[in-house]
Order: sequence, then structure tokens, then C-alpha cells
Amino acid sequence: MLADNGPRGECATSGSRNGGRRNRSRCRPPHRKDTMSDNVDVRDNPAQHRYEIAVDGDLAGFAVYYLEKERIVFIHTEVAIAYEGRGLGSRLARQALDDVRGRGLSVVPACPFFARFIKIHPEYQDLTRRGQGSRAVLGEHDE
Repeated sequence: MLADNGPRGECATSGSRNGGRRNRSRCRPPHRKDTMSDNVDVRDNPAQHRYEIAVDGDLAGFAVYYLEKERIVFIHTEVAIAYEGRGLGSRLARQALDDVRGRGLSVVPACPFFARFIKIHPEYQDLTRRGQGSRAVLGEHDE
């Protein structure tokens, strides 16, 4: 799980009505900057078997994979809570898939996020190459 180092929402507390507990109806969501103004970088980290997305140098999310011959199997994607709702998961998937295409690999989207992303973005559906068999066996892969 990613460390949540981002800003947190502020909740008002009240004195006597609820004994100083947080009043969730008065909570404000954390301030979120516009992703377009951030310095966003996506890169492959082969030592960790994952593509990572960083915002202003801080790790914001990642997509874990393993290589299996001439294909890449995406098994898990995560975006830190502080960065949710900014389109970073989609940006991570898009740039990872573009890199995979450039490397001539096919894709097995075992991760539900990648499967859904490919399903709604037809420009990436050719990467699944149905004729090669889309089934991956966890635990049996190349290092």
C-alpha cells in the first residue's frame, strides 16, 4: 500500500453536542490541485516489476506486472488516496500501454483496472492479441 503523504481533509469538531468527536457532515475534502499543472512522470521500474507515476517527485501510484515470454501481465494497480480523482490511474495505464506497445509485447490485463481501461479504450485492444492465449498463470513467469 502507498504511504499517504498528501493533504488530508479537515473536519470540524464541536464541544458539547458530541463530546469533541468529529462531525462528519461538516468535513471538507482535501484540496486537490489540477493534475495538468503538476509535474507528472510515468516510468518503468523493472527492479520492482512495476510502472510508477510520480507527481512533483512523490510516488502517487503504480501498476505491478510480471513478464511472461513476449507478454506483460498487469496484476495490480494502485493510486494513493491523496491523488485519487485526478486521472492519474488512467494516465499511468495509457503511458504504460504505450511503452509496452513500443517494446512489442502483448498484454494480459489480469488487473481489473487495466482490463476495464483496455475495454473502454479500443486503441489498446490489439495489445491483448487473443490468438496468443490471454491466460496467465500466477507464480509461473520469467524474472
